[in-house]
Amino acid sequence: MDEKRYGIMSITQMLDKSIYIHKQNLGTSALYLFVMSILVAVIGLIFSFIIIVPVSLLMTSSIILGNGTFESNFFISMLMLTVFLTLFYYSLESAKQSGIITIGSNAFLRKKVDISDAIVSAFKNIFRVISVVTAGIILFLPVIVMCGWILTSIVSNGGYSLEGDTVSIVGIIVLSIVFFIGFAFFMTIHAFAIEVAIIEKLYFFKALKRSRQLVKGKFWRTFGYIASSFLLLFFINISIYTIFGLAGGIIYFVLESTGAQEELMSMLLMIGNVVRIPIQMLVSYFVAPIGGIFTIVLYYNMRFEKEGYHIALNIANLKNQQ
Repeated sequence: MDEKRYGIMSITQMLDKSIYIHKQNLGTSALYLFVMSILVAVIGLIFSFIIIVPVSLLMTSSIILGNGTFESNFFISMLMLTVFLTLFYYSLESAKQSGIITIGSNAFLRKKVDISDAIVSAFKNIFRVISVVTAGIILFLPVIVMCGWILTSIVSNGGYSLEGDTVSIVGIIVLSIVFFIGFAFFMTIHAFAIEVAIIEKLYFFKALKRSRQLVKGKFWRTFGYIASSFLLLFFINISIYTIFGLAGGIIYFVLESTGAQEELMSMLLMIGNVVRIPIQMLVSYFVAPIGGIFTIVLYYNMRFEKEGYHIALNIANLKNQQ
């Protein structure tokens, strides 16, 4: 495919394009994620202490849930709290993803890429992103409620302990599998909802509907492409961590073979454990954007296939060159 022209791409071309965009904007993406990670962490901590902790204490003490045994109330409270926390932080992470979408989209369309644009996009689109996440929660809520009700029934009938009857344990496993399949299906058909919200400036159910339109007739291909990108990121991360692990192991072996003191070895192990988390975070800043950029490339490729959008882009480029 001519790099100066847009066209429908194969999976190999999309991966190559994604990696190329990522390499060209590596510093911008990493710095953006670093800044936004700090902001998200601060917002999350403030929200947790102000709202989550008091609510969890009230729920656990059965002030809100006043019926049933303490065990069932505690289980339901923790389940609801877990779901709420997951959705809250997913909304924050989705808002943070807005900047990566802006970086990837601008780079794909050969526009200027700037970190200030990414940060502005994250804050400017936060309500649009939250509206899409909220709409998704509303659509998926019946599945959550149904699975929660079934799980609560199983737990109340003896499945709470691992020593419960076999039927209850098998029921929990089957329910978990069904929930996972339903969630994977839901996330696949709405794979481009956030991208649509940011690029096409749609809110709520309109963004979800637009994503379904793009995925319609290409469900398994979309699922396979996205799953492949996640696996690629997973193996890249594992490879990098393995290299660091091997380096640390070699250093430890060399020092031990030279008769280093036990105090020194203990100190080095402690230092290794301390620096491990910052290194993992640093690696994620440089690797994580690949997934978001690939989704952007896949989004545009879907529009190329279904709408011929690449023709409009090529015509616009020709006009700009005249």
